Amino acid sequence: RDFSLSFNTVHLFSALQTLIGRPTMDVFRRAEIRRRLATTGKFESDWMDITEFVKRWGTFESAVDDVRLNKFTHSGLTLVCRNDSGKFNPESDGNSLWNGYLTRYRTQVRIQAGYYNEDGDELPTDTTQGIYLMSEEVPISGDKNEAVLNCRSLVSIFDEVRAVDVVGLGTAQSA
Repeated sequence: RDFSLSFNTVHLFSALQTLIGRPTMDVFRRAEIRRRLATTGKFESDWMDITEFVKRWGTFESAVDDVRLNKFTHSGLTLVCRNDSGKFNPESDGNSLWNGYLTRYRTQVRIQAGYYNEDGDELPTDTTQGIYLMSEEVPISGDKNEAVLNCRSLVSIFDEVRAVDVVGLGTAQSA
């Protein structure tokens, strides 16, 4: 019994020493979108990776409101993306990622970040840093051909729509 405890402790220490001794970890970050289907208005079931287009990631912040108990505040996020191939053009453009979908407005944007361990597994297990909604149509600069994705926190939807105004909710359901 003492031997197995010693062995596990030594093995754990060795694994930690290996991680600490590594000069850097392989980190990643991803930007993904979910568009709204033209037929139902619902979001696609799968996320589409747009990381290859992101030029500038911007910043975001989550905090606890210091006045109201249990109120969380989430900042927005602005991503600047390459639009050389017209992927962020309006949905009427055949090259647009939104061609055949509803407008770019209210598209979901998910940001993920983490690192890979020595086995290639992503850590932490849930790498989602935030889910946002594109809060306006996408302005595109002509000279740099950049698309600016202005996003606000997904929580902001509760600031716009009161739960009592949602059709179909009963007393035993919540929004």
